[in-house]
Amino acid sequence: IPVYVKSGSVLPIGGVANSTADAATRALTVRIFGDGATSFSIGSGKKPELLLTWKDGKGAIEQNGAARPYTVSAWVPATERFPR
Repeated sequence: IPVYVKSGSVLPIGGVANSTADAATRALTVRIFGDGATSFSIGSGKKPELLLTWKDGKGAIEQNGAARPYTVSAWVPATERFPR
């Protein structure tokens, strides 16, 4: 299925599991499109639960109060093939 993503986007993709309670859903592969200037966040306000940013070829993850923390297994620039 083709998916169109705006250039500059940071797009997390969670692991596959039978339930969102499964820890695999908290292991993220993050795709970077373009320069990655547009960060990704879950939650609102000054301190979102999850904030993913990309700058100067490096990714950063910031978590605030997440009961079950996220992990990033890979940062994948869109110029590379997506890991299967």
